[in-house]
Amino acid sequence: NLNQILDAKNIKTNKYIFDFYDGMLLARDKLINEKIFVNLYTFDIERNENNISNLLNSQNIKNLDLAIGPLYLETNEIASNFFNKNQITQIHPFSNNLSLVKNNQTHLAQPSFETQSLKIIDFLQSQNQIKTAAVYFGQSKKDSTFAYIYRDYLLNAGYSIVDFNKFTKLETLKINQKIGHIFVVGSDGIGNKIANYLEQKKILNCLIGSSASFDKTIPTNSTKNIYIVSNDYFESNNEFIVEFKKEYFAKRNTLPNIYMMQGYDLMLFFGRAYAKFGKNYQLAFETQTISNGLLLSGYNFKTSKIDNQLVPIIKYNGGIVYK
Repeated sequence: NLNQILDAKNIKTNKYIFDFYDGMLLARDKLINEKIFVNLYTFDIERNENNISNLLNSQNIKNLDLAIGPLYLETNEIASNFFNKNQITQIHPFSNNLSLVKNNQTHLAQPSFETQSLKIIDFLQSQNQIKTAAVYFGQSKKDSTFAYIYRDYLLNAGYSIVDFNKFTKLETLKINQKIGHIFVVGSDGIGNKIANYLEQKKILNCLIGSSASFDKTIPTNSTKNIYIVSNDYFESNNEFIVEFKKEYFAKRNTLPNIYMMQGYDLMLFFGRAYAKFGKNYQLAFETQTISNGLLLSGYNFKTSKIDNQLVPIIKYNGGIVYK
């Protein structure tokens, strides 16, 4: 049995959740073709602690194998304690917050901020970058959390931090040719603004940041040294992806988005793992077959059973350079 706890108030504001669930449904059909049969249940708990408590008091919940969610912190602690007590595996599909992992049966489908920081620094060191950095972050708590964690990992790796600030305006940036790299995490085109600034100042520093920090308006002359951390990377011209999109469009009259692909991959991966090893599903992490046919970058829980260790780093307009 697999359980997805959905904190959804309405389709419009939580469309990504329904897209994610749609991907799970399609993956379940795929699993049926592989003679793997899944009972998939959904629950709307509305970010409400009483609702999650009432749900967990139901006898049927204790018979679940896997829970996906809850998606919000308000209800997670209650759910996590229950799942741990009853030996139910819990997956957080979207979060990068390592503090959500309380035991060895809880996993982050996404790489944590800590894992991303380690992988980014490993990549930069492989490029022989000067060990100085500037770090800029956006307005959200998620942005600042990632930035502070990244800063700490830089310091532990022997880097000097030239500038560390919340991004407000370009005039406040302290960037020069002597900085090894600039790290940016945020939204609203922060990465693009800094890329344009570097282009105007003829500064060729390495710029690296989260995919949410960039859009398609990066100046072409500056793309040589721009790298994007893209946890949901996929090759759009891949033959398998192209065919999948055609089939999906035929069924849904729309193209699949990232959330749909995330749901599809997660259901397929953990469905196969449980079918093969049951409660010892973590043994499947060592095998490659459960990852066959995934749409996105995939999962790597071999070196850490806690969070996904796969962190694709893409060179802008140049394809994947690190994984």
